[in-house]
Amino acid sequence: MCGIVGAVSNRNIVPILLEGLKRLEYRGYDSCGVAVHQGGELRRARSTSRVAELELSVAADGIQATTGIAHTRWATHGAPAVHNAHPHFSSGPGPAPAAKDAAKDTAKEAAKEAVSGRIALVHNGIIENHDELRAELRQRGYVFTSQTDTEVIAHLVHSQYDGDLLDAVQRSLPRLRGAYAIAVFCRDEPLRVAVATRTGLPVVTEVVDPADVPLVAEYADMLQIGTRNMQNFPLLQAVGGASKPVMLKRGLSATYEEWLMAAEYVAQRGNLDIVLCERGIRTFETATRNTLDVSAVPMLHALSHLPVVVDPSHSAGKRDLVVPLTRAAIAVGADAVMVDVHPDPTAALCDGPQALYGDALAELATACRELPPMLGRRVAGRPAHR
Repeated sequence: MCGIVGAVSNRNIVPILLEGLKRLEYRGYDSCGVAVHQGGELRRARSTSRVAELELSVAADGIQATTGIAHTRWATHGAPAVHNAHPHFSSGPGPAPAAKDAAKDTAKEAAKEAVSGRIALVHNGIIENHDELRAELRQRGYVFTSQTDTEVIAHLVHSQYDGDLLDAVQRSLPRLRGAYAIAVFCRDEPLRVAVATRTGLPVVTEVVDPADVPLVAEYADMLQIGTRNMQNFPLLQAVGGASKPVMLKRGLSATYEEWLMAAEYVAQRGNLDIVLCERGIRTFETATRNTLDVSAVPMLHALSHLPVVVDPSHSAGKRDLVVPLTRAAIAVGADAVMVDVHPDPTAALCDGPQALYGDALAELATACRELPPMLGRRVAGRPAHR
């Protein structure tokens, strides 16, 4: 997964940037890079190897500065390659003059057209309208050297820049559609890094008391009913009266029929946006926390129209079983998987032994990316490489 680091200081920030990237390595990545403001120009180093290799490259190139940004990338647009790695620089003209100002601004615009490498930018997320923005910017003379949507943002900010980085970023954001985070700095403003986020990330949270449903529904995008509340009928009716989708976890010993009948309590109050979650059932086996019933996925698909999510973390209770069970869930047709993650499972307040981190996260991402196409399916919301 992508990670962003930025720093401004009165001392060399390159070691800080590299240390930040090292702390993000547990998330998995296919390339990494740093960009700094050095000697009045933008400089960068990028690599498709590990951060340790990037560190050697930075040292060999003598890169050091007081302002900079860094990034680890997991490819969404553009295959893993150095030219697609972040940070990206702008390259091309500034804004075209308005017709009424064309005569008086000709010299000013000509100067802008000669400027390239003015903006350095890193980005997480997906820009949904990057194709139309790319076409527009190409018409204005911007040169693209990657297949990423990130380079589109760098050029867009450049096109809006007129001496104030923050203003350029603020004027660029309304043009972007999607969920994202960016960090950007400008060659002309060496002591400034601007950051911006638009998450759009939906929040799923558990509700346990009918009285709390209105308050939780005000802030959450989906209401979760935990396994021990699957047959808490007043609670089911309360979420059925809410206007938010419901994730209904299977009870520890519930049959398929009992599970679907619980969903009926939600539906009868008018809420038809229900997702079923198989999280393992209680059996005589004690080697795992629960027993994942993979047959539940095709059975529930046959018995109902409802999507079925699999929770391999609570099913197994053991970190080393989560990825294999995820593969099994994908193979039998699960509509999604829900897993526990933690940057330091030993410090987790609960469920640490089942939480993924480091290389296991990368392994999970690989399974979710590569297995569905083998089964004639695709990962929702993930664009193809361009």
